[in-house]
Amino acid sequence: MIRLTAGLHNSVVGKELRMRMRGWRSTAVMTAYMAILGIIAIAFLLQQAGPTSGQSSQVGLRLFQTMAIFQLFLILFVTPVSTAGAISGERQRQTWDLLLVTQLSSFGIVWGKLIAGLAFDLLLILASLPLFSLVFLFGGVAPDDVAHTYIVFLASVLLLGVLSLCISALTRRLALAMVVSNLMALLLGVGITLLTLYLQNWGSQSVQQYGPRGPIPQSTPPLTPLAEIDPLVALASALPNQNGGSYLGGLNAVHHALLLPWLLPLWETFTVLVVALSIVMVVVTTLLVRSAPRWLRGGSA
Repeated sequence: MIRLTAGLHNSVVGKELRMRMRGWRSTAVMTAYMAILGIIAIAFLLQQAGPTSGQSSQVGLRLFQTMAIFQLFLILFVTPVSTAGAISGERQRQTWDLLLVTQLSSFGIVWGKLIAGLAFDLLLILASLPLFSLVFLFGGVAPDDVAHTYIVFLASVLLLGVLSLCISALTRRLALAMVVSNLMALLLGVGITLLTLYLQNWGSQSVQQYGPRGPIPQSTPPLTPLAEIDPLVALASALPNQNGGSYLGGLNAVHHALLLPWLLPLWETFTVLVVALSIVMVVVTTLLVRSAPRWLRGGSA
């Protein structure tokens, strides 16, 4: 227990949290984050004035879907900023060598930077819970749906945070790390989704068969394996529909998930893959910190 406590709260975590939480920027980011979600919720409710008892559950469902999608896009923009400068910022300020000569191990430095960066993102997600609780006033959404959606949020934050930290370990310039991290977040959140939709449409057309009376109805082909690492598709898998199932319908189930004879919902497959990839990227980042590449050993280029 003592080792676990020390691992979760080493000196890097304490220093980073004090610097992040005591400044005005954290308060401003949190205020803007909650204001955006609040404006979205209020604007949506103003358009749904006076719903009947039969329409109330539909309003709650659509409100939940709208807020969840906007929150995921906010995560895509906020998370890379919180971790992309963790290592590259130290190099640019010329304080990285001082951190390396301390008694902290390479893994301790990486772990501390990651925990400090993700702690703020976790605080933002938890702060949005009161806004999401508005959907229970209308109905149509079960607590399990909220839990599944928040698991996808947490997995997305973990994936983007570890990826941005790994990019930070590969660069010396804070601005470069920020730009690359945001581009990778945009690729994960939008690029893979567009590619998934394109491959899905292409697959539907390629299996189309025609008979004497025209096209023969075909079953919908499964999603491409790329969808298993797509945060937006995973969120759609966790969101409920009006019939109580997944928003993706029959595309929600992943056959032979993780190359094993399992049948899992897509959001569960996404979460497991994110945890596995995060472990790999933490190990890679630790190795980069322990033995820096040649282009990082020179001057301030």
